Amino acid sequence: MFQRIEYQIITKSHEKQDATAGRYKTYYWRDKTGREVDYVLEKNGQLLAIEVKSNTDDSNSGLGEFRKQFKNAKALIVGEGGLKAEEFLQMKPEMLF
Repeated sequence: MFQRIEYQIITKSHEKQDATAGRYKTYYWRDKTGREVDYVLEKNGQLLAIEVKSNTDDSNSGLGEFRKQFKNAKALIVGEGGLKAEEFLQMKPEMLF
């Protein structure tokens, strides 16, 4: 299931919504201490950090640090403790921002 979510994140980030929407840029983020965020999407200067969680991994320290460093960024947890995977997979990319 979580491989499907990660594939969907990458796919969503590269979908062209309409002639004026353009594309999303996709990044992986890690700080000097090793805290990380699975995906960072950027569109028109807006950032969205996405952390994909399985049942066994409940650490969100990377997401918290990312939000400290990028104060205007939005954050989303997909999976355990956040948005249900099924809901995320049905969302349109513009709903994420």
